[in-house]
Amino acid sequence: MRLHQRLVSICGGIRKEVATHLDEQAIDAACREEKYTWRERLFNPTNTVHLFILQILNRNTALNDLPRKSHESFTGSAFCKARRRLPLRVFQRLLRSLAETLSPHPGGERIDKEGRWCGHR
Repeated sequence: MRLHQRLVSICGGIRKEVATHLDEQAIDAACREEKYTWRERLFNPTNTVHLFILQILNRNTALNDLPRKSHESFTGSAFCKARRRLPLRVFQRLLRSLAETLSPHPGGERIDKEGRWCGHR
């Protein structure tokens, strides 16, 4: 039981770290660097990325369950379309940036050009 509590604590810390480093400025900067343009709506890049992370951190919850988890009003299909509109390169850029920031080694020296730590995905 103690191990479970420790894992819950660690996961909570990871969630806070990810949220801290994937703020609106970082996400918007990644989109601009990839020349992606958008309109300020519910599914702007920041909200889309944050909802995607929320989905993953909640055990890859169903798309139609996300509105309840996020306390927002939208359909699963609308979120799916928004996620599809974001270029993969934006996600890759965010992953690389996050991996370098959270790496215990200065300059993210163990992070390869694909954003993988020691070759792992």
